[in-house]
Amino acid sequence: MKTKQCIKNKLIQMNFLTTSIVVVMTSLVLLGYNLFRTNYDLKDNVLLLLQITAERVAPGFEWGDEQLIARGIAILSKKQAILGACAYTRSGELLRKFQFTPNFECKSNRVDFVRYDNFLESWTAIEQIGFGGELVGYLTIEADYRDLIGKLPHHLIFTFMIIAIALILAVLLSNKYQEGITRPIIELYEATKEIIDRHNYRKEVDIMTEDEIGLLAGSFNAMMRNIHIKSQELKEAHDSLEQKVAQRTADLEEAKTKAEVANEAKSEFLRNMSHEFRTPLHGMNSFSVFGLNEYATADRKDLRRYFERINVTTARLTRLVDDVLNVAKMEDGSENFNMYRCNVGALLSEIELESPVSLADKQLHLEINCKDRELDFICDKGKITQVLVNLLGNAAKFSHEGQTIFLTANVNTQNEIEFSVIDQGVGIPEGEHEAIFGKFVQSTRTKTQAGGTGLGLSISAGIVKAHRGRIWTEDNPEGGAIFRFTIPLNIKEGNIVSKPTKL
Repeated sequence: MKTKQCIKNKLIQMNFLTTSIVVVMTSLVLLGYNLFRTNYDLKDNVLLLLQITAERVAPGFEWGDEQLIARGIAILSKKQAILGACAYTRSGELLRKFQFTPNFECKSNRVDFVRYDNFLESWTAIEQIGFGGELVGYLTIEADYRDLIGKLPHHLIFTFMIIAIALILAVLLSNKYQEGITRPIIELYEATKEIIDRHNYRKEVDIMTEDEIGLLAGSFNAMMRNIHIKSQELKEAHDSLEQKVAQRTADLEEAKTKAEVANEAKSEFLRNMSHEFRTPLHGMNSFSVFGLNEYATADRKDLRRYFERINVTTARLTRLVDDVLNVAKMEDGSENFNMYRCNVGALLSEIELESPVSLADKQLHLEINCKDRELDFICDKGKITQVLVNLLGNAAKFSHEGQTIFLTANVNTQNEIEFSVIDQGVGIPEGEHEAIFGKFVQSTRTKTQAGGTGLGLSISAGIVKAHRGRIWTEDNPEGGAIFRFTIPLNIKEGNIVSKPTKL
């Protein structure tokens, strides 16, 4: 059938028809794609939010701390699309329901590994929660589709507007303006494709016109800038969360290590105390049995020796009990200190006479050096003597037979009298210079060589602190260790009670 229409009209009609079909199909595809993409993004965001929340609440599941779980899940309540969440134990039992909307209910009292997807209502996702490489529970959240459905009329209206504008422009401009219309659309499409393929959210299109297509390109650029900012914020939030989790993990490891060290110190103390008590008690029992069995026939010298041994072991037990009581008094602040004037020279002379028996047992030499023997200072003489005897005994434990231990006392530049005990023994292992002053703490070398209860240095530190002094240890450059402590020269005379001190 022949027609009288000119080529121009045919071209206009053909262009109109083609444009109409293309515009309608493209709009429907874009509408479907937009809805699909929105649905996909909603699910993707929900899954990402679920994974992040699962990492936050993992410690709470491990420890059974529902408050910690609730704080971790509280962030979900700020998300408008989240209806609620359900927490399940590792065995699949319902642990707790977190309701953010009035009508939310968990799908089941046991964990269901099926993801419920009702396009017109909601979507439910599930995530396993792991802690330390082990499964500790499950978490499900339900997202609302109603906001997505509510946007559908707007998408339809927007689509119909694009179709109408495109048809009008196709009729008016025809082929003459095809290139001017299609080129920006193609550029926008290519930019979108590059963004999808390469995830390049910094991509922007050139705005070549000031018409609707130019506005669309401007909106696209603005949208991409906003997406880029949001993606950066999400990345920073993710990195921050990872850092916090890592820091929390490190803190937990440190606390665990400290607890293990404290528990080991306590166990070591109990073992040592058991040994220290058992040995003298066994000796007392043995010599008392000898005395009872042989008192009628034994020589008086033998009986005297039995009583002397009983007396020595009794004194040893008394010192052990006194050490424990001294620690308790210093920690609760009930230890009395008699602060009166004391002569340095006289104090050192008494120390030389009362030097530990272990010095003589190992044939150790004690050399005392003091430039200010006539100096008087205020202190509790008995307590300071106890500190010096403890330090000398400690030095003797780690010294080899025949070595020399040096004791010095001089006034330093801070108006303090400074005492130093210098040995040539095995020294102090690296990293233990401060720890050895703790209660029940012993050097690693003590555990294998010298024994003891681990209270002597702790008591010495408490006595020095009560005198407002300082105590510390250094490595001896010539081998061994140096223990130093200071007593201020401006202490007032009188009786004082120590303050509660953590030893």
